[in-house]
Amino acid sequence: RDQSDLSLIVPTPPPEPVSRTQYLPARAIGHALIATLLFGVAGTALAADDKPLAFPGLPVDARSLDQEALQRLGVHLIVTQAGRAPGVVATIGPGGNAARLYMRGLGTPDPFAPQPVATIVDSVPLPNGISNNFILFDPEAVSIHSGAFGTSSGPQALGGAISVRNQAPGQRVGGFVEAGFGSEARWLLRGSVDVPFDERVAFKLSAYWQGDHGFAHNLTTGERVNDGDMSGVRLAVRLQPATGFNWDLAAAYTENNGENLLNFPCKGTEAQGCNRYLTTGMSTVPRLNGQPQYSVPITGRKADFPLGSEVKTMLLTSRMEWSGDLWRIAAITGYVDSQARQALDFGDGRSGFGPLAPPQGFQNGGASLLHDGITRQFSQELRATAIFGLVEITAGGWFANSTNRADTAMLTTFADGTAGGHTTLQSDAITNMEIRQLAGFAEATFTKGPFVANAGVRYTDLQGGSAGATVGSGLWSPHAELSWRPDEATRLFVRATKGFVADIRPVQGADAVTAGWTYEGGLETRLAAERLILSVTGFALDIDNVNIADWLAPPQPLATLKNHGAEVELLARPLSRLAIWLNGGWQRARFGDASLGTPVYAPNVTAAAGGTYDLPIPYAGVVLTPMLEVRYRASMATDRQTQAGSSVLANASLAIRTDDDNWMLALECRNCLDSADPDASFHGWTYPQLPRTWMLRARRNF
Repeated sequence: RDQSDLSLIVPTPPPEPVSRTQYLPARAIGHALIATLLFGVAGTALAADDKPLAFPGLPVDARSLDQEALQRLGVHLIVTQAGRAPGVVATIGPGGNAARLYMRGLGTPDPFAPQPVATIVDSVPLPNGISNNFILFDPEAVSIHSGAFGTSSGPQALGGAISVRNQAPGQRVGGFVEAGFGSEARWLLRGSVDVPFDERVAFKLSAYWQGDHGFAHNLTTGERVNDGDMSGVRLAVRLQPATGFNWDLAAAYTENNGENLLNFPCKGTEAQGCNRYLTTGMSTVPRLNGQPQYSVPITGRKADFPLGSEVKTMLLTSRMEWSGDLWRIAAITGYVDSQARQALDFGDGRSGFGPLAPPQGFQNGGASLLHDGITRQFSQELRATAIFGLVEITAGGWFANSTNRADTAMLTTFADGTAGGHTTLQSDAITNMEIRQLAGFAEATFTKGPFVANAGVRYTDLQGGSAGATVGSGLWSPHAELSWRPDEATRLFVRATKGFVADIRPVQGADAVTAGWTYEGGLETRLAAERLILSVTGFALDIDNVNIADWLAPPQPLATLKNHGAEVELLARPLSRLAIWLNGGWQRARFGDASLGTPVYAPNVTAAAGGTYDLPIPYAGVVLTPMLEVRYRASMATDRQTQAGSSVLANASLAIRTDDDNWMLALECRNCLDSADPDASFHGWTYPQLPRTWMLRARRNF
């Protein structure tokens, strides 16, 4: 980290902490880039529509991006892709660097709890949200599923899921290397290589590293914070010992050493290059000569944690699949080990709570969390599918056991006339939690001409809790779906699914599992020789026992959540090289008891619109591709006391690649207009969107 003295004067905090930055030169660069992209798209879109290029179609699908689409759009993080889908809110949570995911009003602010919106990697779910923000290795596809899962999916989720499927090792030597440099001195290095041993054994080694200075200046300590340091390595093996039998194994290790501390735009300062600032007195470096890190006695290793968030995750996966003409058997095994070491100040070194507190720079922070935790999960899925004439039957079982140990302390500092203030140790305790699932499922699909009927049922024995307070529940989860294709281009469907969140807390009681029904209906159609693809989905959900407490807040009464709405996805190719997408969602989420307030992260309206255009330059053997996307969401509650205003986010890129797709050079920006619209809230403070970033990225496929 950069420890240089910025020689800044601490300004009085602005009345609106999320005001837009006035740093004009950087803003002008963003405006110029977007203007260039608009000019390029408008000018070339009117050109003659020549034959399609030799490579596949342009990426526009909001819910599923393949390897080529991810590469072209510059998607490296799950949270980047998730925000494109209608009805989805994807932000970086306050404090640490975990992704906060909500779909149709379902989610949780607690990164250490099981998530209603699951993150699934190679068919293995992550046990909580603390480790869900990582750079993609060598993905084959990233998919978004809204709504409860069907019966026969091993991992279960109530609100939806984001699924990452990594590329299997190939049968020839090949891969890619990628390097990028951007704002805040950010470096990015990625690479992957396939090494086949013979036709039965192949290996894939993938790795990434990212580092930067951090976008926020600490005016109290002179340090740079809110960085995005990430690294990871993955080794995959594919074994094919016999015809029809595949065994894929992989071991991955990732680190995320970034944070998202409360920060404000540098309005009112004359500091050159200052974008965001904060004022906590907590330091990112340990104190010298064995001095205690904090002025109050704290137990355990966390007593010496400096300011920051460090998450290390190991993921082991195994998938054995044996298939024939009319049958398939699969065994999917996963093990996740995630460790978090965090020292976070949610009060920005200020006395008390809320945005009226002036800067104090307290050494212990204003409202600080010290956390030393570890989560381990083992999961096993067995499934078999067989086809009997017009009927396909799937049956199997699922087992998962997760344990969580958290050593946590909370500190609060109030002004008492001294430089350090008066610090109180609010809590210092170790908690242990275990959740075990044992499930069996069966599902049948009947196909007759244009009609497809699917029905299944799942029973889950869910046990969990801490020592001396174990509770359990048995859950039936039925699913039914009926679809009809009046022609090859159109599909109409209705379905109903009951889902749940695998979270049992002793304070909720034995029957207080969050569970309920999701009802959906809609159509998918392809028009104008598949140049126009339209998907419309209407939904309604009724969920019981929703925990409405804010993270780290006292328990609140459980609530019934009701929601209904519609989601529209329009994908168009008016010209062979021009792709346009327009996605929109409307919802009305509410609690059964209106006195409980408004569901959080459930804006009435979300929308995303964008496009890409491929402009070939034949004499140079290259293709120029501008991309522009704008996302909008309406105002929403971000906690029980805070209502965040509406938000606009613009992303853009300009890429040039060889027509054989071997080389690519891209200039990209995220949040190009440097919007500081509200994104989250905690302890009465509002967190703005991450500031504008840009990156120049080069890639070589081989």
